Amino acid sequence: MMSSNKMSMEYQASMIGITCVFSFVQFCEPTTEDDEPLMTDVDLSNLDKLVVEAVQMAERKINEETSLKNNGQQAEGLKTYVKKPKITVEPHSIERNVKLYKHGAEKMKEKECEYYTPEGLKLAKRTKKEEEKVENVSGIRSVVKTIRVYLQMLKEEGFSGIPRHIEATISTVQQRNKKTFEIRNTQDYLGDENRVKNVDCLGPATQQENFEIRNTQDAHDEHNGENSTEPSLGPNEPTKAFLKLLEVANLPLYPGSKKHTALSFIVWLLQAKVLHGWSDNSLKTLLEILEEAMLEVCNASRWKEGSGGMSNDGVEHVKPKAAKQARYFPLKPGLQRLFMCSKTAKLMRWHAEERTDDGVFRHPADSLAWKDFDEKNTFFSGDIRNVRLGLASDGFNPFRSINIVHSTWPVILVPYNLPPLMCMKQPFIFLSVLIDGPKAPGDKIDVYLQPLIEELKELFEDGVATFDSFSNEMFQMRAGLLWTINDFPAYDNLSGWSTKGEYACPPCNSETGYQRLYFGKKGSYMCIRRWLEDDHEYISDPMAFDGSTEYRLEPRSLSGVELLAQLESDGVLTEYRREDVVRRHAIGAPRADNRQHNWRKKNIFFELPYWKHNLIRHNLDVMHTEKNICDNVLFTILGVAGKTKDNLNSRRDLQLMGIRSWYHLKTNEAGVEYADPGDFEMNNKGKDLFFSGLSAARMPEGVASNIARRQLCSVDNCVADLEAARARIVLTLCELEKIFPPSFFDVMEHLPIHLADEALLAGCVIFRWMYPIESKFNRPLRKKNDDDDPKKGKDIVLQETTRTQAHRWVLFHTEAVSPFLDEHLVTIRRQYPSADEHFVKSVHFREFATWFKEHVLSLQRRGVMLFEEIVALSSFPAPSAKRFKSYKANGFLFRVKSIDNHRSTQNSGVTLLQADYSEESSPYYGKLTYIIKITYFIDIKYVLFKCDWVNPSTCIKFDRFKFPLVNFKRLLYKNDRIGDEPFILASQAHQVWYAPDPSGQDWLNVVRMPARDLTHLQTKNSKDASSSSVLDVDD
Repeated sequence: MMSSNKMSMEYQASMIGITCVFSFVQFCEPTTEDDEPLMTDVDLSNLDKLVVEAVQMAERKINEETSLKNNGQQAEGLKTYVKKPKITVEPHSIERNVKLYKHGAEKMKEKECEYYTPEGLKLAKRTKKEEEKVENVSGIRSVVKTIRVYLQMLKEEGFSGIPRHIEATISTVQQRNKKTFEIRNTQDYLGDENRVKNVDCLGPATQQENFEIRNTQDAHDEHNGENSTEPSLGPNEPTKAFLKLLEVANLPLYPGSKKHTALSFIVWLLQAKVLHGWSDNSLKTLLEILEEAMLEVCNASRWKEGSGGMSNDGVEHVKPKAAKQARYFPLKPGLQRLFMCSKTAKLMRWHAEERTDDGVFRHPADSLAWKDFDEKNTFFSGDIRNVRLGLASDGFNPFRSINIVHSTWPVILVPYNLPPLMCMKQPFIFLSVLIDGPKAPGDKIDVYLQPLIEELKELFEDGVATFDSFSNEMFQMRAGLLWTINDFPAYDNLSGWSTKGEYACPPCNSETGYQRLYFGKKGSYMCIRRWLEDDHEYISDPMAFDGSTEYRLEPRSLSGVELLAQLESDGVLTEYRREDVVRRHAIGAPRADNRQHNWRKKNIFFELPYWKHNLIRHNLDVMHTEKNICDNVLFTILGVAGKTKDNLNSRRDLQLMGIRSWYHLKTNEAGVEYADPGDFEMNNKGKDLFFSGLSAARMPEGVASNIARRQLCSVDNCVADLEAARARIVLTLCELEKIFPPSFFDVMEHLPIHLADEALLAGCVIFRWMYPIESKFNRPLRKKNDDDDPKKGKDIVLQETTRTQAHRWVLFHTEAVSPFLDEHLVTIRRQYPSADEHFVKSVHFREFATWFKEHVLSLQRRGVMLFEEIVALSSFPAPSAKRFKSYKANGFLFRVKSIDNHRSTQNSGVTLLQADYSEESSPYYGKLTYIIKITYFIDIKYVLFKCDWVNPSTCIKFDRFKFPLVNFKRLLYKNDRIGDEPFILASQAHQVWYAPDPSGQDWLNVVRMPARDLTHLQTKNSKDASSSSVLDVDD
């Protein structure tokens, strides 16, 4: 039995050993048997082996550092630090205890030397010999010296009790997410000529801790006021290794652990080992038991039992049913990874540094909702790197079979800081929650969103320490949710506002123009005239509409604050709070008799502190709205049984309303009621033409999914454009009300009036619809075809005719050559003063290439400096070229006609874009036959399209709707002659596709294609960052 004094000393030394391990083991290499003990001047025979191992590891690190210095290399590493005011887990706490426990503190005070200075350390050593040997020590050496002195004092003074810094170690580890560790290095006094400069090193975040590594001048430099700083950004390699190891050490002890990290748990175990005298084998056995126990985290079954029938033997048959479950993927690591790549980190600033704010809606940052969010949350908008998010959710069946009852609901987050062409693209969207089970979550989706909402609250209020690799610094990243994206049924689940019944329209709230149809047993929203101008003629025309005049004003949209007050005033409960769920079961479903709203729950998004102040919270989805309207129109005009909105009950409702008498039911001789076909319904001949036209049409790839040509879905709308689109939507819906019966106008036909209003608040529709979200889950992967690879060009040798035609077109359509074109025309008119314009242009066309080459040579002989491009273009291109089967230009995918002939799609249609094109002049339409890339001598390259062009004078006409028709029986160039112009530049090409005309006779309807993924980005450095250059090459 050892004495109490000796036990106390061993205990204290063991605690120091734990601190040593905490401080050093994360960046010290494992020691080998050959390492010599460092503390030869201290008796360690009665100390815990842990101290010896920690000090040996530190000694090895010192030896390696000294070896590097001896070899003339700069040894980088963590700098030792000393800091006096607060207790942390770092070694400077040891030096603080030097002052607290050393009886010679009065001697330090007498000499006006504090313990945290190099002089204090020298006095603690007590020997003048050691004082003279003190040198400038960097890295781990200073810490080791301090430990040696501390242990020596412990042995000599024999004090007892737990040092306060050990308790602080444990407490700080438990609260690591709220602490900031400062690691400082104090170097010995080197004199005025060897001042040590401060170095600020900012490294990547580990969990939520900020580590500041600084080199601080010694006390003499501070006393003399001769500090000089020179910032050096970025962590060095040893620091990166240390921070990475520390990050691993700070991971939870097991998934879900909130009390212990792996490191804090080890510290507690080591403390218990020393306190209770555990042997190494006993500790090892305990760890094995804990490891085995912790693996059994959850024994819950993924199935729930359901009742079934009785089997033949009388035993009850129980069929298992899948239990609903949710998988949560933390958002913070995903957002932090966006800043780990310097290129992506730079693009996360695009919305503030590169975007042009000129009132045009090209990006969510141009919207009023974004700007209002920034104004109301200035602490958030103060850092342009803070992330604005959109949330999208919808359900789908992963088995693609209606026979299998299963529902999967992903919750996806979209960052909007990126440029338009990168927003809502698959690499930059995050799956946050995945809910799956036999049924959809419905209103209880809030239960599964709780961890996401908590993380969003933390990201907004506190943020997370993130390393910005572009600026090479740490910053506190925050994130805010702007809105949700969902179809109309999911709108119900996420917002809590029921999308059925009298108040089914959320923007209209309690002021909907709902009308219950007596015979149809359904609601009708035939109230669009409320959005017309006050003096419009339709307002006072009852018979053309629903039999009444319309003088009501359009409903006012309520703000988030007003909506929250509305649902709270009626006591609407949540679906995720336990007390609210219990109360719901107690009082039952609320009665809707006296309510003037459709609230069914208070949604969980109101937990976000800013949510009620957002201008728009839940978006109406354009994709599903247009799909439902298109279905209703097609089914009704085609008269599809069971799908059409025109049936006997709708005719009875017309008769009851006293409108459109020509549509009222009639009775035949047998007394059976029947209805005449409506004027809007196709007859059999019309249906045949319609279906034959659709079956014969071969459209370009992506034509069905690209609707960006519509004004509402445009990528460069301004306020005036959207207001005009809103007016057109109102008039269009009013015209439809005059044609179709009231049963046609359910809530989906009413919603388009609000799409333009939301676009005025939230900007571009393409960043708020479900197309890119649902396509990730429901669209099969496309098989890549080698024909569409622009890098797979074939080397060819140009024929002289082809070479001349291509060279001439390049000269006549290159801006740099324009002054020479004008000069040549002047020369011809001077040479032929009496010639007409036709003769001048024909000579100009034939002789310019030759004249241009001679003229450039003449200028060079006279010493005139010319651009390299002019000199290169004066000569013919190289005979060798590359030939392609397909090419992407101006946002289109073009293919040659020979490939299209074997496909169900059509990508060979071309029309020429001319700068001087006008509606009066004849357009050019053709089919692509040849794609080449030519090269001039200084590696100037041009891609050209060779086409079969329709003769514009004889084979182009317009139908009664002003749509162009073309006939390819007569081409502009039949023979490949040197004077023909079959080529155009790829940058001049616009895509069209041709559909057979019902009239037959080889005439084809021309349909222009909108560009795909061609957002006109206005940046501060360029007027149009996405416009096609002369050469649009992908290789």
